[in-house]
Amino acid sequence: SKLSETKKFNINVIRENILINPLESKLDTYTNDLTDFQSNLELKMNRFRKSKQKLSSFETAIKLIDSDNSSLLSELNDLYIAMNSIDSVFSGNESKKEIGEKDYPTIMNRLSVAQRGFYGNSYGPTKLHMDSFEIAKNMWNKLKVEIQVFNSSTLAFENKLNQLGAPIIVD
Repeated sequence: SKLSETKKFNINVIRENILINPLESKLDTYTNDLTDFQSNLELKMNRFRKSKQKLSSFETAIKLIDSDNSSLLSELNDLYIAMNSIDSVFSGNESKKEIGEKDYPTIMNRLSVAQRGFYGNSYGPTKLHMDSFEIAKNMWNKLKVEIQVFNSSTLAFENKLNQLGAPIIVD
């Protein structure tokens, strides 16, 4: 049975359902900076990965040299230590994977947060997303120097091996 008759209501819209981002004017530069930063970071990290791959070839090359290998092995060990240090700052410490274990945010964590502002909302990136990107840039500026030193040390070590008669290592 019917409880009442149909009623019609007049509804007036009192506000829009879309939030307006106060940082709207900065979004274009933020997007361009983020894109440029990521492409530059990927280029440098690709060079770092190539240098990392050479380290295992260096071990084999050292075995093929007739001279004393102890100093070369020591230098190679120093390169491995530098590589692991860079890897832990860039993508986290591999040994810290237990639940609840303290691990500090990495550059990739910060970039992930910076990118989240573009997906799943109509508001866009917030100040916290932009701050996370700034922290990632600062972390990268410090790490970039270490990567350049590592790459040049790897190249110098490769030249040293070639002078001692080791086989040439092809990328």
